[in-house]
Amino acid sequence: MPNPLSQRAPGLGQDLARCYQCGKCTAGCPIARGMDIPPHQVVGLLRLGQVEVLSQAESLWLCVGCGACWVRCPNGIHVGELVDALRQSLQAVSGGGPGQDIAKFHQLFLEHIRRRGRVYELGLLARYKIVTGGLFQDLPLAVRLLRRGKIPFFPPRPPASRRSLRVGRLFRLFTFGKVRRSETRPATEV
Repeated sequence: MPNPLSQRAPGLGQDLARCYQCGKCTAGCPIARGMDIPPHQVVGLLRLGQVEVLSQAESLWLCVGCGACWVRCPNGIHVGELVDALRQSLQAVSGGGPGQDIAKFHQLFLEHIRRRGRVYELGLLARYKIVTGGLFQDLPLAVRLLRRGKIPFFPPRPPASRRSLRVGRLFRLFTFGKVRRSETRPATEV
Protein backbone atom coordinates (compact mmCIF):
# COMPACT_ATOMS: atom_id res chain seq x y z
CA MET A 1 0.00 0.00 0.00
CA PRO A 2 1.48 3.37 -0.92
CA ASN A 3 2.02 5.83 1.89
CA PRO A 4 -1.26 7.77 2.09
CA LEU A 5 0.47 10.57 3.99
CA SER A 6 3.18 11.10 1.38
CA GLN A 7 1.32 14.07 -0.11
CA ARG A 8 -0.21 15.31 3.13
CA ALA A 9 2.74 15.26 5.53
CA PRO A 10 4.49 18.27 3.97
CA GLY A 11 1.22 20.21 4.14
CA LEU A 12 0.97 19.54 7.85
CA GLY A 13 4.33 21.21 8.39
CA GLN A 14 5.43 18.83 11.13
CA ASP A 15 8.93 17.50 11.47
CA LEU A 16 8.42 14.00 12.83
CA ALA A 17 12.17 13.54 13.26
CA ARG A 18 11.92 15.85 16.28
CA CYS A 19 9.92 13.23 18.20
CA TYR A 20 12.17 11.40 20.64
CA GLN A 21 9.41 9.11 21.97
CA CYS A 22 9.17 10.66 25.45
CA GLY A 23 5.57 9.44 25.80
CA LYS A 24 4.12 12.70 27.14
CA CYS A 25 1.48 12.68 24.39
CA THR A 26 0.35 9.23 25.48
CA ALA A 27 0.36 10.25 29.15
CA GLY A 28 -1.93 13.18 28.35
CA CYS A 29 -4.30 11.32 26.04
CA PRO A 30 -7.64 10.69 27.78
CA ILE A 31 -8.33 7.52 25.78
CA ALA A 32 -4.83 6.05 25.44
CA ARG A 33 -5.80 3.17 27.72
CA GLY A 34 -8.28 1.93 25.10
CA MET A 35 -5.96 2.32 22.11
CA ASP A 36 -4.13 -0.57 20.53
CA ILE A 37 -1.36 1.78 19.36
CA PRO A 38 -0.79 4.78 21.68
CA PRO A 39 -0.09 8.27 20.24
CA HIS A 40 3.69 8.23 20.65
CA GLN A 41 3.87 4.92 18.80
CA VAL A 42 1.69 6.35 16.00
CA VAL A 43 4.35 9.00 15.43
CA GLY A 44 7.10 6.38 15.65
CA LEU A 45 5.42 4.15 13.09
CA LEU A 46 4.90 7.12 10.76
CA ARG A 47 8.59 7.97 11.07
CA LEU A 48 9.46 4.40 10.09
CA GLY A 49 7.01 4.49 7.18
CA GLN A 50 4.90 1.63 8.54
CA VAL A 51 1.56 3.00 7.42
CA GLU A 52 0.32 -0.53 6.75
CA VAL A 53 0.41 -1.28 10.49
CA LEU A 54 -1.43 1.97 11.25
CA SER A 55 -4.07 1.28 8.63
CA GLN A 56 -5.14 -1.82 10.58
CA ALA A 57 -5.23 -0.05 13.96
CA GLU A 58 -8.40 1.06 15.71
CA SER A 59 -6.49 3.85 17.45
CA LEU A 60 -6.90 6.10 14.43
CA TRP A 61 -10.67 5.95 14.81
CA LEU A 62 -10.72 6.32 18.59
CA CYS A 63 -8.82 9.62 18.70
CA VAL A 64 -11.20 12.44 19.63
CA GLY A 65 -8.88 15.23 18.51
CA CYS A 66 -8.85 16.98 21.90
CA GLY A 67 -5.28 18.28 21.41
CA ALA A 68 -3.92 17.05 24.75
CA CYS A 69 -1.07 15.31 22.90
CA TRP A 70 -0.07 18.53 21.17
CA VAL A 71 -0.21 20.58 24.37
CA ARG A 72 2.01 18.13 26.25
CA CYS A 73 4.52 17.51 23.46
CA PRO A 74 7.81 19.34 24.16
CA ASN A 75 8.42 19.56 20.39
CA GLY A 76 4.94 20.69 19.39
CA ILE A 77 4.02 17.65 17.30
CA HIS A 78 0.26 17.57 16.81
CA VAL A 79 -0.60 13.87 16.75
CA GLY A 80 -4.30 14.68 16.30
CA GLU A 81 -3.63 16.36 12.95
CA LEU A 82 -1.55 13.39 11.83
CA VAL A 83 -4.34 11.00 12.82
CA ASP A 84 -6.94 13.14 10.99
CA ALA A 85 -4.80 13.15 7.85
CA LEU A 86 -4.38 9.38 8.09
CA ARG A 87 -8.12 8.88 8.54
CA GLN A 88 -8.94 11.00 5.50
CA SER A 89 -6.33 9.26 3.40
CA LEU A 90 -7.47 5.80 4.45
CA GLN A 91 -11.10 6.69 3.75
CA ALA A 92 -10.14 7.89 0.28
CA VAL A 93 -7.92 4.89 -0.52
CA SER A 94 -9.77 1.96 1.02
CA GLY A 95 -13.08 3.31 2.27
CA GLY A 96 -12.17 2.96 5.93
CA GLY A 97 -10.53 0.29 8.01
CA PRO A 98 -11.22 -1.65 11.16
CA GLY A 99 -12.68 1.48 12.75
CA GLN A 100 -15.21 2.30 10.06
CA ASP A 101 -18.05 1.56 12.52
CA ILE A 102 -16.59 4.25 14.77
CA ALA A 103 -16.48 6.64 11.81
CA LYS A 104 -20.14 5.84 11.06
CA PHE A 105 -21.03 6.62 14.67
CA HIS A 106 -19.23 9.98 14.43
CA GLN A 107 -21.13 10.83 11.25
CA LEU A 108 -24.50 9.81 12.72
CA PHE A 109 -23.80 11.74 15.91
CA LEU A 110 -22.97 14.94 14.04
CA GLU A 111 -25.97 14.52 11.74
CA HIS A 112 -28.18 14.04 14.81
CA ILE A 113 -26.85 17.22 16.39
CA ARG A 114 -27.26 19.13 13.13
CA ARG A 115 -30.91 18.08 12.79
CA ARG A 116 -32.09 18.26 16.39
CA GLY A 117 -29.62 20.57 18.11
CA ARG A 118 -29.13 18.00 20.85
CA VAL A 119 -28.68 14.26 21.24
CA TYR A 120 -31.57 11.83 21.62
CA GLU A 121 -29.63 8.79 22.80
CA LEU A 122 -32.18 6.10 21.99
CA GLY A 123 -32.73 7.37 18.45
CA LEU A 124 -29.00 7.74 17.84
CA LEU A 125 -28.21 4.25 19.09
CA ALA A 126 -31.09 2.65 17.18
CA ARG A 127 -29.97 4.32 13.97
CA TYR A 128 -26.36 3.29 14.57
CA LYS A 129 -27.37 -0.33 15.17
CA ILE A 130 -29.46 -0.35 11.99
CA VAL A 131 -26.62 1.11 9.91
CA THR A 132 -23.98 -1.28 11.26
CA GLY A 133 -26.22 -4.34 11.14
CA GLY A 134 -26.18 -5.20 14.85
CA LEU A 135 -29.72 -4.20 15.72
CA PHE A 136 -30.36 -6.95 18.29
CA GLN A 137 -26.79 -7.16 19.58
CA ASP A 138 -27.33 -5.00 22.70
CA LEU A 139 -31.08 -5.34 23.06
CA PRO A 140 -31.06 -6.81 26.61
CA LEU A 141 -28.89 -3.93 27.81
CA ALA A 142 -31.17 -1.39 26.11
CA VAL A 143 -34.23 -2.85 27.83
CA ARG A 144 -32.52 -2.66 31.25
CA LEU A 145 -31.47 0.97 30.65
CA LEU A 146 -34.98 1.93 29.54
CA ARG A 147 -36.56 0.25 32.59
CA ARG A 148 -34.26 2.09 34.98
CA GLY A 149 -34.87 5.40 33.26
CA LYS A 150 -31.23 5.85 32.24
CA ILE A 151 -32.20 6.53 28.63
CA PRO A 152 -35.36 8.53 27.94
CA PHE A 153 -37.83 6.81 25.64
CA PHE A 154 -39.03 10.04 24.03
CA PRO A 155 -36.75 12.77 22.69
CA PRO A 156 -36.36 15.87 24.86
CA ARG A 157 -38.38 18.90 23.85
CA PRO A 158 -36.50 22.12 23.34
CA PRO A 159 -37.45 24.88 25.75
CA ALA A 160 -40.02 27.27 24.31
CA SER A 161 -39.48 30.07 26.75
CA ARG A 162 -39.48 33.76 25.93
CA ARG A 163 -35.75 33.87 26.60
CA SER A 164 -35.00 31.19 24.00
CA LEU A 165 -37.15 33.06 21.47
CA ARG A 166 -35.21 36.26 22.16
CA VAL A 167 -31.92 34.42 21.79
CA GLY A 168 -33.14 33.04 18.46
CA ARG A 169 -33.99 36.53 17.25
CA LEU A 170 -30.58 37.83 18.32
CA PHE A 171 -28.91 34.91 16.57
CA ARG A 172 -30.74 35.72 13.34
CA LEU A 173 -29.85 39.39 13.77
CA PHE A 174 -26.16 38.68 14.01
CA THR A 175 -26.10 36.00 11.33
CA PHE A 176 -28.33 37.59 8.72
CA GLY A 177 -27.84 41.25 9.56
CA LYS A 178 -31.43 42.24 10.19
CA VAL A 179 -34.57 41.16 11.95
CA ARG A 180 -37.81 41.03 10.02
CA ARG A 181 -40.42 43.56 11.10
CA SER A 182 -42.81 40.78 12.15
CA GLU A 183 -40.25 39.55 14.68
CA THR A 184 -39.96 42.85 16.52
CA ARG A 185 -42.32 43.88 19.26
CA PRO A 186 -44.73 46.67 18.41
CA ALA A 187 -43.87 49.98 20.00
CA THR A 188 -46.08 50.81 22.94
CA GLU A 189 -47.51 54.26 23.18
CA VAL A 190 -46.94 56.17 26.38
